[in-house]
Amino acid sequence: MRRVHIISRPVLKAFVVKYPDSKSALDSWWQISSHSYWQSWSELKSVFPQADKVGDKVIFNIGRAYRLICRLKFGTNRTTLFVLWLGHHNAYDKLDIKKL
Repeated sequence: MRRVHIISRPVLKAFVVKYPDSKSALDSWWQISSHSYWQSWSELKSVFPQADKVGDKVIFNIGRAYRLICRLKFGTNRTTLFVLWLGHHNAYDKLDIKKL
């Protein structure tokens, strides 16, 4: 099993440029996630207990101000997280997650 593959780091980097206060929390999330070997939702949830699942998507709390939504795919050789959306909690509240 290979480590979790995260697509698309440029989205995260662009967000940090716009919102520098998110850097520490996003860097921490990246380090933990990209060095993990999750093979199931329960394994992910043991690392990020406040993560929520909506269909094939996972919602992470980033710091105290942001939410990160990724498409989650558990594969036989690798788990993939595809970044779909990143923003403030108040913008998240207005999203229709199922349409992402």
